[in-house]
Amino acid sequence: MDPLLKQLLEIPSESYDCDRMWKFLSDYADNNGWSWRSDEIGNLYVQKGTLPEGAHYPCLVAHIDTVHRIEPGGIRAIEIDGKVTGTNPLSMEQT
Repeated sequence: MDPLLKQLLEIPSESYDCDRMWKFLSDYADNNGWSWRSDEIGNLYVQKGTLPEGAHYPCLVAHIDTVHRIEPGGIRAIEIDGKVTGTNPLSMEQT
């Protein structure tokens, strides 16, 4: 499994509690020299590099929250037969 994907999957970020994911993404942009900004409701806009005037580039849009609640113990991403799933290391339940 890609180490960056594993890091992202293990960041707890339920709806209305996405501060850790927002910080990770903005720090990641800073560390890679990418420009970013946020709006008044907290959306994060990252631009990787610059293009000549009038040029077009792809746009990626994604939610940074997840469908699961943040649980004590967090989530650990594990790969089984090429598929990724999450497990809570305290309860050993799939997340």
